[in-house]
Amino acid sequence: MKLHALHRLSFLALACAVAACAEEDVAADKADIAADAQASGKGDQLDICAGWDWYDDDFCDDPYGWCAQPDPDCGPDGDSCPDGFMWSGRADEGCVEASAPEPFAFEAPVVIGRRPSTAFEYRAWGGVAVDDGGGVHAAYVNSSRRPTYARPNDDWEPHVLDDGEYVRGGLTIAAQADVHVAFVDDHYRLNHLLVEDAAVVDADQSGTYIYSLGMALDGEDTHFVFGSGDRINRVAARSGTFGDETWASIVELENVTEAPESPSVVVHDGSVHAVYGTAPAAYNFRGRSQLRYAVRDAAGTWSDRTVADATRDGGSIAVGPDGRPYAVYRGFVDGAQTLMFAALDGNTWTTEPLLGPGVGGWSPNVIAGDDGTLHVVYRASGSVVSYIARDAEGVWSEPAALDPSASMSSADRIGLVQGPDGALHMVYTDTQSLEVRYVVGR
Repeated sequence: MKLHALHRLSFLALACAVAACAEEDVAADKADIAADAQASGKGDQLDICAGWDWYDDDFCDDPYGWCAQPDPDCGPDGDSCPDGFMWSGRADEGCVEASAPEPFAFEAPVVIGRRPSTAFEYRAWGGVAVDDGGGVHAAYVNSSRRPTYARPNDDWEPHVLDDGEYVRGGLTIAAQADVHVAFVDDHYRLNHLLVEDAAVVDADQSGTYIYSLGMALDGEDTHFVFGSGDRINRVAARSGTFGDETWASIVELENVTEAPESPSVVVHDGSVHAVYGTAPAAYNFRGRSQLRYAVRDAAGTWSDRTVADATRDGGSIAVGPDGRPYAVYRGFVDGAQTLMFAALDGNTWTTEPLLGPGVGGWSPNVIAGDDGTLHVVYRASGSVVSYIARDAEGVWSEPAALDPSASMSSADRIGLVQGPDGALHMVYTDTQSLEVRYVVGR
């Protein structure tokens, strides 16, 4: 090995101690040493990082291929990965080159059904799910206000799941190994349906005074979060296997009108996360509409807190691969309604305008991909259904228009899910044409 290379690195270390040394200078100098080792014919026989004490020297060497073992400077959370690289999530891989994902190509919207008249408007009316095998499933309320199922396998033929009950307080769908559909009926009861091959194979009806509904799956367990109340408004939950869920009160809410709005629910690593909206009662002059966050830890204990002042229609929540929750919702900047983005830092939610101060967005939904990308859909001004994404490095894409015209109520939420092949699937309704529409992006 040539000694001048080692001397050059020692000089560089001294220079960096006196002044701020650019990271690329360190990399360039180390690259010279590694090249010398390879040229000597000994590079393949030596662990260069061990020979020159590059392990644990506050510089991440993994991306350059110099180390025989993962460099502890590179993780485990990737804070030390150099620009252009990201933590792979695996100790045996370390930092890997970060490449910008290919933009999604979205197909034209497809009409898959008809929704009720806005005269029967109460809550969100449609949803989409993808099962573990990649099968796509949609649920919506048809023009007769019945819960309806459809799938592309049979050209979106409508299948009424329950012709004895009307949908009133919301409808949702989720899938893993099985397909689950849930809705609140005209008697404010929770109806939970297990669907197989477009038919109901099991059904459970429970609860009273339920006004809004969110659902998520975790293996064999189903988790519901809903607004309820007769004399007392509260946020409540049901968790457990089909037909054997345990009820729990999350929080009682004082001085609010009706029950909380449109809960959004997601499960990550055994914990259940939800956001929902509240609005002050008419006599509560000092109250403000809020977006609130509830979380159930792996031990089954619920807690609840405020995210921010917001419109009453709630928002949507996602949890990244690292367990960090994110939310999108309609909030306010200097009194102007604004589409907002929030992230949980420790015990504090930080918020920012997603598109800019005063730039609105309605019916938003957010999901997190396995690669850390956040996918957001929303209705922009002019009734344009739009998509925007945030990569794992926190960089937002430019908004993309998916549908030039789709009117929605503030209570609607665009159904959004990502399949195992990475494709994005959306279902939403148009209050003008009364169409239920489906969009896929690949």
